[in-house]
Amino acid sequence: MDNSYIADRGQYSDAVLNELESQNDGHVEGILGKVRQLKDMTVAIGDEIRDSSALAEKMNDSFDGTRVRLRGTMNRMLIMAEKTGVGWKVWLAFFAAVGFLFFYVWVF
Repeated sequence: MDNSYIADRGQYSDAVLNELESQNDGHVEGILGKVRQLKDMTVAIGDEIRDSSALAEKMNDSFDGTRVRLRGTMNRMLIMAEKTGVGWKVWLAFFAAVGFLFFYVWVF
């Protein structure tokens, strides 16, 4: 029985070994391509996370600054209300009425 894949003593022939090595090289190239894609994806994910973290930190700082400004404005309004002898609820109602008036004129 003549088998072209197997040479004497159970060894593979050079043609079979070359074919197997060629297939192996093809698979290695495919795996390396997938590894490169995965690496590119992880780098892109890392960049996105860093950008999102920086944006969240900026927003946090902005919100904190706004909170401080609003607190200062509220404190100044309360001081003004105390100096005039009119309670802060009356001032709030006054500003709400003025706001409603502007809204009414704007809509109609």
